[in-house]
Amino acid sequence: MGTATSARSPSSGTVIDLGDFGPTWAIAERDLRELMADNLRRIFSPDSLARARRRLLHRIRNFDLAVPETEKERVWRISTTFTIARDVVDHKGRVLVHAGIYDIFDFLPPLRRTYVFIDATRPRHVALAKHVTSTRAHPVVVLITAGDILRLYPAFPGQVYQATQRLLSAWDVRHVPALVEVGDREVWGREIVP
Repeated sequence: MGTATSARSPSSGTVIDLGDFGPTWAIAERDLRELMADNLRRIFSPDSLARARRRLLHRIRNFDLAVPETEKERVWRISTTFTIARDVVDHKGRVLVHAGIYDIFDFLPPLRRTYVFIDATRPRHVALAKHVTSTRAHPVVVLITAGDILRLYPAFPGQVYQATQRLLSAWDVRHVPALVEVGDREVWGREIVP
């Protein structure tokens, strides 16, 4: 058994008898701070960081969305409209956006830009991307569907990214190389035979 304890009541200043402690046992669980520190040491050990870096570089250098090369030129218009089926209202019932068909350019400032989709493992595709970036007065973004993005950074500083399946689907890009041209109020796609 423990010893008697007392505490001073903050409101009245009197001492209150808290009684005797019952039986006590040692804490069986590890200290949470020790456990977290051990996990962090394990996760961020030099070996695990080196393994993570190797895995990341492998994924970057072996990136491939398996997009086939263009064999026949194709040109298409990409729709910039969207439909709101019913009025969008706030919690008080005020209409924020009326139902209807809208154009994304009604909400955006003029945004002239060219997106070049290439397979970075093919020299002709890389040459096309260099040609496009050197001949356009507006910004050009290079999106690779395969290859090592790190090798392209020197040629396209701050302009090269890995494409995603979602973007390819949204813009209906089926083959590479391809251009997506964003004009003042329209977007056009063009798959080019290299």
